[in-house]
Amino acid sequence: MGAWVEAEPMNVSRGNFATFVFGGMMYTIGGRKENVEVLDIVECYKEGGCWEVAANLKAIGKRSHFSAFVM
Repeated sequence: MGAWVEAEPMNVSRGNFATFVFGGMMYTIGGRKENVEVLDIVECYKEGGCWEVAANLKAIGKRSHFSAFVM
């Protein structure tokens, strides 16, 4: 569409996280919950679906204020 649109909310609200797209899915790693707790949770989203906590994936420790790059 070439524009931002509102979609399903994540299971864990957060800020200062990293996001990347891989294999047709969007992944969100870490971040800060309520500007206090640093998270190690990874959530994934597939278009037309909903956000799911990726139980088989963990961030490399708790991370916040960073970037992700996948080749």
